[in-house]
Amino acid sequence: MKKLTSLLVIIFVISTTSCRKIDSCLDAGGSYDYDQCECNFNTTHPYKEQHDC
Repeated sequence: MKKLTSLLVIIFVISTTSCRKIDSCLDAGGSYDYDQCECNFNTTHPYKEQHDC
């Protein structure tokens, strides 16, 4: 049970880290490039629901 809880916590932390990275980019006025998984302030990129970031 302890291992399962630890695994769930790790998965949660990883998934929220990605969301915070994207949100920080958008809040700063950038456009998130879902193909390169990075923030871009020069080009507007479309939202991709299915991405690996």
